[in-house]
Amino acid sequence: MIKLKGVQPSERAQQLARQLDKEPELVEVILGESRSVIRSGGEALIVETHHGLICANAGVDQSNVGLNQVSFVA
Repeated sequence: MIKLKGVQPSERAQQLARQLDKEPELVEVILGESRSVIRSGGEALIVETHHGLICANAGVDQSNVGLNQVSFVA
């Protein structure tokens, strides 16, 4: 679990967040779990994770966790 309040978004995360209408802190976490961005659009970033998996938003999820937090499998 990561609290978004402590995440400092990069310029790239801020730009993608504006395009996707997402929180920049959330996008920064997604980028941090990603080896590369394959596609961005709609409401998701399709990425290759550090484990080599191709998935939406690097598996980062905000459902079923407290406000301003995200969960993911490292």
